[in-house]
Amino acid sequence: MTVDAQYVAYVKQDARGLNIYVQPTAGGEARPVTRSSSLKHHPRWSPNGDRLAFVEVDSVSWLVTIGRDGSGYARVGRLSESSETTFAPFGWAPDSRGLVWEYDGRIWRAGLSDQPEARLPVPPVPITRIWGVSVSPSGDSVAALSHYYPGGAESTVQIHVASLTQPDAGWSTVLQVPKSTLRTPGADAAALPFFDWVQLSLQPWRLGTTIDLVYSGQQDSRDMASVFRIPVAGDGVPRLQADLSAYCAGGIVEISATADLSRMVCSEIDATRDIWLVELLGGDAGGQARF
Repeated sequence: MTVDAQYVAYVKQDARGLNIYVQPTAGGEARPVTRSSSLKHHPRWSPNGDRLAFVEVDSVSWLVTIGRDGSGYARVGRLSESSETTFAPFGWAPDSRGLVWEYDGRIWRAGLSDQPEARLPVPPVPITRIWGVSVSPSGDSVAALSHYYPGGAESTVQIHVASLTQPDAGWSTVLQVPKSTLRTPGADAAALPFFDWVQLSLQPWRLGTTIDLVYSGQQDSRDMASVFRIPVAGDGVPRLQADLSAYCAGGIVEISATADLSRMVCSEIDATRDIWLVELLGGDAGGQARF
C-alpha cells in the first residue's frame, strides 16, 4: 500500500501468468503493471509511490523495479540463485532512489541506475534464513530480520541493526527472543511447532525509534497474525500493536501498513480456493474490503 493509503498493489493470475496489478483503495478498476508469464511476488511501493519493487523468478530470483504505470522496468540485482524461493529480504531507501537487500550472505545496496554494491556481511550469529531487510528513515542504517532453528529446540527470532555508512562498526542486537514470545493473544501457550506455517517480515522503518515486525503462523489449522513494535534502543521487548487473527482465514503472507498502523493491507493466500486476496483493514481491524 502507498504511504498515503491511496493505492494497493498485488499479484493476480491472469491470461499471461502471475502479474502485478494496481488498484485505488477507494475502489475502481485494477490495471496490470506487468504483462509477462514469469513468476512474481512481494510487490512493495517506493516511499514516494512512484515505483514498485518486487521479486521476479526465472532460473534465479531477481529484485526488480517498475514504474506505477508499467514503464521503466529494471533488474536491480539478484536475491537468490534458486528459482524456488518465496522470500523477499529487501527494502526501499527512504528517498525512493535505491534499495537494500540480502543476497549470498551479504547486505547489498544500489541506486535505481547504479551497479549493486556489497556493504557488509549478514549478522555474525547463527542464522537459518534472513527474512526481511528494512532501511532507517535517515537512510544510514539497515535492520535485518532473521530466524534461527537449531534443530530439536525452539527457534529464535532476531533483529540486528548496522550502519550502511560505517559497515566496519558491526551489528547491534535489537531483538532476540524465542518464537513463542510472538504468540498472538488467544494462541496456545506452547511454542508453535517448527513444521507449522510461519511467516515473518519487517514493515518499512518509518519511525526512528521503533521497527514493526509482522508475525503470522498456523497451528492446528488455526491462522494467527500480529504486528509487534520493537524498540531500536531499549529493552528489546516486542509490544503488540495489532491483532489480525480474526481476519486471516487464508493465512497472511505479508502486511503493508501506514506508519501509525491505522490502515493495513493484508495479502493472504486462501488454500481452499487457491486464490490471492487483499484486504483493507481499519485501525480496529474493521472496514474489510477485498480486491
